[in-house]
Amino acid sequence: MRIIILYAGLETREQNWPDHCSLALQRVAGSNVLGHILNQLREVQAGKITLVVERDLDAIAAWAAQDMPGLDIDFIKTAPGAAPLEALAACRGCFEQEPLLLILGSHIVEAEFKDLHETAAGVTLFVKPVEDAALHDPAQDSFSWAGVCYFRHGAVLGAALDRALPVDRANLADCLTDLYNSDLSVDLRPATLSLDTGTIEGLLFANARLLGLGYGSEDAVERSYVEDFTVIPPVFLHETAEIENSVVGPFTNVEAGARINGSVVRNSLLGRDSAVQNAVLDGSIIGPRARVEVAGAALIVEEGTIVNE
Repeated sequence: MRIIILYAGLETREQNWPDHCSLALQRVAGSNVLGHILNQLREVQAGKITLVVERDLDAIAAWAAQDMPGLDIDFIKTAPGAAPLEALAACRGCFEQEPLLLILGSHIVEAEFKDLHETAAGVTLFVKPVEDAALHDPAQDSFSWAGVCYFRHGAVLGAALDRALPVDRANLADCLTDLYNSDLSVDLRPATLSLDTGTIEGLLFANARLLGLGYGSEDAVERSYVEDFTVIPPVFLHETAEIENSVVGPFTNVEAGARINGSVVRNSLLGRDSAVQNAVLDGSIIGPRARVEVAGAALIVEEGTIVNE
């Protein structure tokens, strides 16, 4: 099975991530977004994985080599600003007759992937987990798609791209709706979890949801007793983070080398080597090496920035 994880066309420089790096490398619940995606795919990682990116290729490749050794990953880099359909068209050579699993890189999805090769349907669309099955109809609600689809033959996606690309303003949702309304056999399966991390709000929500599902530090409470701070689980605390006289959590991700002193930090993401002192933060994202000293705020602080008023 070929696995394609698409980032190109889904992120722009205007997203203003605090560390200015690709969405693939944004950190939530103890890992980056790409790491969570790959972990969810362990049951189907038998074939080659292709990452379609438009920036930070070297950094993503270096992370994959270090943190996911042994995976058969290759990269396709597209021109900045390409639409998702154009980015997919750029990697047409990756899929022909072999089975294909297509994943939007902005979505962390948990679903039953292991038996996909047994399905009789030509296309399997995973939809967001909702109680009302009627809402699973992409023809009625394009936003119900969970960000993952499976093709028994990759050429089916190629043919859908050929039909969609000439259409002005056609997008990936239109392409999938076209498949759903075609004569192909299409199976709709509810995903167990689908987290869209493509916005600041989505990133914070994904962090909270994943921490709530058990992706945090198991030793956080015990560590707080030893180091004399207060933790309200769930949280992720990197082993090199330094915390003094503070309350951390719930739903907080603290990366390597971060320092928190005399502060209350909840529902937030603290980047590597950042520092928070005499502050109260809620719903904040603090970039790497940033320093924050504020009485109380929800902040998005860029890498290396100092905020003290």
